[in-house]
Amino acid sequence: MRFSLSVLFTYIFIFYLTPLFLYFGFGGHANFIPFVIGYEYFIFFLLFFGTWFFSYLVFVGLIKVSVNRVINIFKFEYLWLCISFVSMVVGFYFKLNYGLDFRQSGDKLSDSGIIPKLVFLLKPVAISYFVYHMFCYHAIKQTGVVFLSKVLFLFFMIFTLIASFEMLIISLVVFQIVSVKGFYRVFYSRVDIGFFNRYLKLVLLVMFGLLILSGVVFVGIANKTGMDDVGEYFSSNDVVSKLLYYLYYRLSIFNSSLAIYVSKFNFDFDLYFKSISIVAESFLYRVSILVGAAIERPELTNMNRLNYETIFVNLKDKEIGASPGVFASFSMLMPAYAAAILSGLYFSFISKVLNGFVVPGNQHRFSMIAVFLMIYYMFPFLHNPVNSFMSLGPEVFKAVLYLYVLIIISLKLTFVNDQEYY
Repeated sequence: MRFSLSVLFTYIFIFYLTPLFLYFGFGGHANFIPFVIGYEYFIFFLLFFGTWFFSYLVFVGLIKVSVNRVINIFKFEYLWLCISFVSMVVGFYFKLNYGLDFRQSGDKLSDSGIIPKLVFLLKPVAISYFVYHMFCYHAIKQTGVVFLSKVLFLFFMIFTLIASFEMLIISLVVFQIVSVKGFYRVFYSRVDIGFFNRYLKLVLLVMFGLLILSGVVFVGIANKTGMDDVGEYFSSNDVVSKLLYYLYYRLSIFNSSLAIYVSKFNFDFDLYFKSISIVAESFLYRVSILVGAAIERPELTNMNRLNYETIFVNLKDKEIGASPGVFASFSMLMPAYAAAILSGLYFSFISKVLNGFVVPGNQHRFSMIAVFLMIYYMFPFLHNPVNSFMSLGPEVFKAVLYLYVLIIISLKLTFVNDQEYY
């Protein structure tokens, strides 16, 4: 329960509370349509999250999720070696023909050919492999096949780097390969560690976190501007202020989406009908493709694009979107307090899945690095749950795969014998 609550409240703190404080210091970000967070909204904010948390406590006590046995797909080492080798070859071809800014300047995925489709199919598979072997390292026999699979998947991830937060998983995997003991001194934290060692470890965690953050920011900027312009961006005189404002933007999308919907569109049944229509039309469109009787492609195929068109200024022509986060996703479908209650139910399911993430024995627990990794891995559940589970495309494949892997890890950690940790 400790780990699931750490993941949940770290997510709330980073993507909702921190942007709220930044808003009072700097105002709304220029990328979003103007909105005002005044006294009334602050009261609403407290009531909304109070309703959510009360609902969460009620549902987490009522809901029973029991899974005692699943097939552990990670036991088949040579199958994963083959998958990792194929992934590396596909990644190398992608690197030769596509750029870092593929998501921003390339064609739609459906029009991009077989290689980009394979990349989007294989990437969640590779990330799942890494996450499983990080959380269950102590319970897995570390063979040469496993090590080679990690290396091949790592090259695949480097070749196909097109999203900023992929730098998090790449950095952690490199650290794990270079220094296993060093990695697990960071990934786990001892309960009985002395004050000096605890302070030293905190300093190392902050330094390591800043290093990863630098990589995330660099890739995020390069993803938007392209590698040709990224040097000019970082050599400008006002680069520090621009980077801070960029970070403010990345952190505030979820909170700004929620603030805009509850302040401008609460009880807007036209918005609710439009959102439901987008989900239904996209679902039918994907089904028609699967059965070989394709219908006309809808103008909007997901709620992320609707959110982008609703909250952003200076819209781009390319079909890109903006994830609204869990609370705003449900607020696009129903009134605010109903969305808060549904969010409580949704997060209670997530907590139940993560309840098995307990380090055996009483000497260790997962560190904040593990918490951040889990938030990254669970983003398909946290950025837009409606889109993730109803789109019948790469999103739903990723969501189902990640849910399956989380159950495997939870069961693995629940039944593993107590062993020595690094």
